[in-house]
Amino acid sequence: MTEVETNRQKEKLQNDGFLYIFDKFNVDINMKFWRCERKNECRGRIHTDMNNNFVKMVTEHTHEANIANVKAKKIVTGIKRRAAECMELPSQLRANAMVNVSTPVLAQLPSANGIKKIVKRVRHEIVAAPPAPNSIHDLQIDQAYQVYKRGEGVEEEQYLLYDSGIFSPNGNHPQHRSRQKNLAPKYPRQNGRAKVGGSPLPVISSRVVSSRVVSSRVVSSCVVSSRVVSSPKPKLVVSSPK
Repeated sequence: MTEVETNRQKEKLQNDGFLYIFDKFNVDINMKFWRCERKNECRGRIHTDMNNNFVKMVTEHTHEANIANVKAKKIVTGIKRRAAECMELPSQLRANAMVNVSTPVLAQLPSANGIKKIVKRVRHEIVAAPPAPNSIHDLQIDQAYQVYKRGEGVEEEQYLLYDSGIFSPNGNHPQHRSRQKNLAPKYPRQNGRAKVGGSPLPVISSRVVSSRVVSSRVVSSCVVSSRVVSSPKPKLVVSSPK
């Protein structure tokens, strides 16, 4: 498995503290040509065989080797792979990857915010969000978006806890999304539904969660309030469409 990858999951070759990106094959297709990863600053070139074994240096580099940078890129590649396999928080991924890492390598790593963006980009590429519906009739929630899973070996939790299934005259479609464990401590349950004062209510979150209201003309953001009032219907606050 490649130890270092580009942002587009392509192979990077390491040799003597330098990183190279594949350029092309030779005419006989029995040798690979590689160029320095700093293609806009350095004209360093090497040749390898088809198994990526070094053959010769074609053009010298115009900068010094940086072994710390190579190790940092390996760590970032490892974080990307881990992010694709589980749903650990970016901060947790970063903390696990930085164990026993030397100071020079730490200096080459992206910031906490940079790691967060990298993880978000990786997960978005794997499971890209479906396009926004053009009308209420196009609204379909895939099964993958109805469950939540923290990581490997962890049981999936239902995330879409309640769907009214009712399209009001103004085109709104109330839904409640949260994790079951967030609801359990606050509300007792009866037959799979929350119960307050003897009357079963639709399952709602014990905290404010983000949701969406899809009207017949526009898709707007909204907030579903978790406070239980006399009416079993949650209060929907619709913001102006951007």
